[in-house]
Amino acid sequence: MQISLPPRIREVLVDDQDYVETLGVAKKLAQRGCITVVRGFSSNLELLDVLAVLGPIFEPVALPPDKSIAPTTVVSEAGFVASSINWHYDQSFAHEPPTWSALYCDHPGTASLPSLFADGAGLVSLLSDGFRDMLRRLMATHEAYYSLEAAGSSSTIRASHPVIQLVEGKVEALFVSPATVERFMDWSLQDSFPVLERLFAMMNWPEITVAHYWQEGDLLLWPNRRYLHRALPLDAGPEPRQLRRVVGRWAA
Repeated sequence: MQISLPPRIREVLVDDQDYVETLGVAKKLAQRGCITVVRGFSSNLELLDVLAVLGPIFEPVALPPDKSIAPTTVVSEAGFVASSINWHYDQSFAHEPPTWSALYCDHPGTASLPSLFADGAGLVSLLSDGFRDMLRRLMATHEAYYSLEAAGSSSTIRASHPVIQLVEGKVEALFVSPATVERFMDWSLQDSFPVLERLFAMMNWPEITVAHYWQEGDLLLWPNRRYLHRALPLDAGPEPRQLRRVVGRWAA
């Protein structure tokens, strides 16, 4: 497998006269397997309306109790960041997970905290042929790491997906994460643990990771089934970083 390592974040210049054209460029790059940042995106625009050019917006199936189930999720991080610090994909516990994710930065906060990304395709490319062939035959169950308590239910949302999937860039990528997967289907926890621990450790390898340092007006777009992401468990300072997340599926 020929994968460009380490992954790069591609920058797109804003066309103030035509945001649709700007997002069209970003979309093409993301569909080729790139993480893309549009710098200086206007916060005066209605985010959902603008991002609809990428494809249908996905409404989350589960979110933490302190957040409402809505197409736009507001992420406010101040003080010690303790949430979303595990590698994860957005809404991977849905039966049909979103294929793209976008984060918009209203304010970067007082501390320069990056968001980290790990390329699941780059990880698969570093595995031996035998290990990769074994993973191709496996399914994994993704469970939401929060319940629907805010909606009056304590049920857990879960869905099963192939461990290796064909993703943007026409490459195979790993689709398991430490935030949502504890075992492979038809495997015990004891048998799953050493294999998953190996894969989870590889997600931190510098060969497949990249960091994005936020600036106000950044719009970051990436293929959700290819790239895992996480926050850093660091002190974000007194002034919160304000992000808005929207996820969706590519237009046909």
